[in-house]
Amino acid sequence: MRTKRTSIAGFTLIELLVVIAIVAILASLLLPALSQGNSLARAAKCRNNLHQIHLALSMYVNDATKYPLANDYHSSWRETNGDFVSLGPRPWKAPLIPYVTGVGEIFFCPEPTKIPPRPPGFIFRGPATPSSNSLYGYNAFGTGDINEIHNLGLGEPWYQSNAPEPKEISEDDVKVPSNMIAIGDGADVIAPSNNGLAPFPRHRGKALLVFCDGHIEANRKERWIATDDASRSRWNNDNQGH
Repeated sequence: MRTKRTSIAGFTLIELLVVIAIVAILASLLLPALSQGNSLARAAKCRNNLHQIHLALSMYVNDATKYPLANDYHSSWRETNGDFVSLGPRPWKAPLIPYVTGVGEIFFCPEPTKIPPRPPGFIFRGPATPSSNSLYGYNAFGTGDINEIHNLGLGEPWYQSNAPEPKEISEDDVKVPSNMIAIGDGADVIAPSNNGLAPFPRHRGKALLVFCDGHIEANRKERWIATDDASRSRWNNDNQGH
């Protein structure tokens, strides 16, 4: 008497197991490629966001003849458009809103990142949002100490009415726009220091930053915060290393 082989829809059990094993192997090979593809797509979206923000910044500077302060206690501000819910001093994003569309997403990188600890005594207040781990940062301080006024960036925060008032940086103050960092992957503000203000390497180990002339560069955090004069000059409106 012949023993029947167990089969499912014309396949023996062994053949079915072999097919499942092959599919599993192929899936394991394809998943990294799919993940990489998704990461590249998010990086492309980030580049587009930074391009749109730069256009808005350029139009604002053209109309106002100055760059926005990182945080302006001259102006109280409330914004509930899209993802923004902010009370209190006006952040650098606020004056750009009339120049952009899609406010709910354009100021947020699609690649979320856990925010590193901030340096002691740092009190910058930006928009309160559930997506705060994917904010873009503004080059407010340049290479200057965040606890003093140096006017090296694009516009330092003004915290209190009795504190020294930072200078409002004009377009002419930025000596080499093609070598001056404006905005990029970070949170609230970015600075060339190895602490919570350094650019965030969100995109496969690299942070995307847009310069004042509109071009975008991708580099590792170590490159953005390098201490040589050529690297530091990119943070300062006078194009000097300081």
